[in-house]
Amino acid sequence: MTQNLTQKDREKISRRNYILMISEGAIYWMATAFVEPTTVVAVFINDFTGSVQLAALSTTVMQAGMIIGTVFFGMYIHKVSDYGKFFRKWAVPLRMMYWLALPPLLLGVGGEIMVLIFLITQSIFYFFNGFISLTWQALNANTIESRDRGPIQGYQQFFSAIVGMLSAALIKVLMDSPLVPNLRYGLIFGICALLFTVNGFMLKFLRDVPHEDTPSPHRSFGSYLGSFIPMWKDSKPFRHIMYGRILYTGAAMATSLSLLFGVREMGLTTMQSSTMIYVQVAGQLAGGLIWGNLNRHIGNSRTMLLSNIPHIVIAAAGIVLLAFPVRLASFWVVAVMVFLGGAQGVAVMGFMNSLFDKVPRTLLPRYMVLQQLILLPFTAMPYLAGLLAQVAGFMPLYALVVLFGVGGTVYCTFYMRGERGMQGGGAKGDAA
Repeated sequence: MTQNLTQKDREKISRRNYILMISEGAIYWMATAFVEPTTVVAVFINDFTGSVQLAALSTTVMQAGMIIGTVFFGMYIHKVSDYGKFFRKWAVPLRMMYWLALPPLLLGVGGEIMVLIFLITQSIFYFFNGFISLTWQALNANTIESRDRGPIQGYQQFFSAIVGMLSAALIKVLMDSPLVPNLRYGLIFGICALLFTVNGFMLKFLRDVPHEDTPSPHRSFGSYLGSFIPMWKDSKPFRHIMYGRILYTGAAMATSLSLLFGVREMGLTTMQSSTMIYVQVAGQLAGGLIWGNLNRHIGNSRTMLLSNIPHIVIAAAGIVLLAFPVRLASFWVVAVMVFLGGAQGVAVMGFMNSLFDKVPRTLLPRYMVLQQLILLPFTAMPYLAGLLAQVAGFMPLYALVVLFGVGGTVYCTFYMRGERGMQGGGAKGDAA
């Protein structure tokens, strides 16, 4: 990488990456619409197995795979001296994993075996997505100004949702078609694989600027993991961010089950459930704009505070429907739940961008890994949500979600007041 870049050169790379990150991210989020755990995958697993637990397991597999990949790659990211070069070499092959699910589908494999194959494929994809995500976030922090990071994530979802309306129309046509399930989902997942491959090609055009070396590598995985303990102790802001993030994760545990709640509890028809694809994409469109602009104008702490509200509303709506079932209104209430589920996808940006601003730049990749390591046990929460819904019903599940959501909102409120108090008092060092 050229070390003698002028300020003008750096600004040019920053503008280039800003546009490219929005563009490739829009393709990425468009691709995820075809394997969205809250809609397509939930219906796919329900069609093949009828299991709420397995439908919820898809979200857990996705999150756990990405976190494990991020933690694993964190031990080696110090070797990546040029993040742009990493993408030029690895982005395309690492984005092609969903092609693995197509042969068994098209060969007629069905039932739990096909669902297992799909979940394994999904876990492989997101394991390697952890590599890309960690590198992408490091490149983002290295080349993009703080105030522009939120809008990047917001515009990614906004533009993907605009194009995604066409995707939603295609998904609905395929899901409502008389095609046999294997061919129907083979076409859906095939389009997804193609879009992820296109995203990989777009990542190849990102460029990096010179950055400081990260700390020296550890000789063993054990010492690597052990090195995170002092990092946790040394950063009070990081601990506060993670406490809020854990509560947020608990509040989001049932989001992927909204459509299945409508199908199983409210009796939505096949036509109505496929219509929810549009609703979910519309939520992405609105959420990308709303959260991106909120983050830019009100800052990370207030974004963290507001991020729990959609989950509280989703759970409260479910509780009202269960307590006062009105069939004529159930479609619209479930639609609101699915819409908010789509809109909250980038609400987590407040926690992510606060991390970028609160820890030393040279340690940022390692703190991003530590964040994922802490979140790893909590990836089981969507699966536990499905288990709870199947064993005890949705009412106790939604009550638990409200508890987490309110707890997260209260915690972030006190965190924000603590920040203001320390800033107002002129304290130095970490904000509370």
